[in-house]
Amino acid sequence: MPELPEVETLKEGLKKFLIGKVIKEITSDRPKMLIGDPKQVFGAQVKEIARYAKLLEVILDNQYSLLFHLKLTGQLVLIDDSHPKLAGGHAVPPLNTPVPNKSTHITISFEDGSRLYFNDLRQFGWLKILKTEEVAKEPFIQNLGPEPLTKDFNPSYLTEICKKTSKPIKTLLMEQDKIAGLGNIYSDEALWWAKIHPKRKANSLSLEEIEALYKGCKKAIEEGIAHKGSSLLSYVTIEGERGNFLHVAKAYQQKECSRCGGKISSLKIGGRTAHFCGNCQR
Repeated sequence: MPELPEVETLKEGLKKFLIGKVIKEITSDRPKMLIGDPKQVFGAQVKEIARYAKLLEVILDNQYSLLFHLKLTGQLVLIDDSHPKLAGGHAVPPLNTPVPNKSTHITISFEDGSRLYFNDLRQFGWLKILKTEEVAKEPFIQNLGPEPLTKDFNPSYLTEICKKTSKPIKTLLMEQDKIAGLGNIYSDEALWWAKIHPKRKANSLSLEEIEALYKGCKKAIEEGIAHKGSSLLSYVTIEGERGNFLHVAKAYQQKECSRCGGKISSLKIGGRTAHFCGNCQR
């Protein structure tokens, strides 16, 4: 599943090409993936693109929004005669697979003849049509914790959530109701920057370690966005580029620690694989 940097990259890419387009029609061959009445947005113009953690919101000029969740294998593909095919998300290999194809389950047609296809191999993703004022009331969004780059995420907040649990710190970092947008990749990176072992109990961290972890979470997300995310499982940006974060990752799927030269090890924590340096992460 894409994490915050991947979805942020996709959001910024879509803003370049979708704003100003007018919706003509929305069709789907999977009713479970399309929630709401498409007719409510026919004739509406795309005004803005927003993001809530891993969700994308396409804001329209008629007080409605399109809310996308790509889940594990979702991909958005824009076909427009004015430029080559644009695709972002988890691509169906090979990357140049024509659309629509057997993984295409939602099609948004625009008045200018362009089309936005929602492909999803495993069909876990969805598109919800709702009033813009209702978006913030969605249970998933209401339950999100603060994102690492927002003012609500600070050392005091991190101290508060850590002292309340003896869960492994790796597990806590990935709980979306505590910290929004961190997943397996960037939690590994945050802990590497903070020099904290992923299995450490959250309530065992000192104030100095929590300060380091706060900085590590911000650093991990900033690096992810700067390098346009990772390309794990064929993830690509809307402009068809592969995110290159894994080329600069410090812990996730690495072999040697760039800080001390130690071996990067892995172990299962809460069903997820953690990557860490056993020499300098304590």
